[in-house]
Amino acid sequence: MRLALGIGILCFLAAVAIFFATTAPKAHVYGEAYVYGAILRSAFYVGLAAGGCAYAMRCGGAPERIAGWIILATVLADPLLHLVLQPRFREVDPTHLIVDIARFAGLTAIALRANRYWPIWLSAFQLLALAAHLAKAMDVAIHPVVYGVMQVVWSYGILIGLILATRTHRRLTANGATRRSWSVFSPS
Repeated sequence: MRLALGIGILCFLAAVAIFFATTAPKAHVYGEAYVYGAILRSAFYVGLAAGGCAYAMRCGGAPERIAGWIILATVLADPLLHLVLQPRFREVDPTHLIVDIARFAGLTAIALRANRYWPIWLSAFQLLALAAHLAKAMDVAIHPVVYGVMQVVWSYGILIGLILATRTHRRLTANGATRRSWSVFSPS
């Protein structure tokens, strides 16, 4: 837990430095409160994702570790996709749509095979994030800030769910419980 917390704090500080260097010059255009708030919010998410995924990869069972890798891969893929595709919030955002579809596919695959209930919740949260893209495609009059919040807010629930699932797994195995990671679908 301490290692994951340290990784989260280091990633938060690194993200603040990187986001500040790249975004702070735009403060005169968008306003200081908006830009600095966005920097802190984005850096907090990066720190939470890095720490939570590190915790899941180190202390979780196989489903928790794989979910950690999927979430971490999509968090890292997002800024890389921004280099190729411009993010936009006045219409359906292709960068976040690609990331959300990939994360939903991965979490749903885990939910179908894992011997746990939490992947179903994480897949449902991700499906709600995908619903934001559908809502934007159906009604382009949705305010860009509302569209952005509709996409992002579920990511926090996914990370908190993964952290809680890893904590539960760790507590059960520490008490001597044996847990099968994957359910068996073969007939007896």
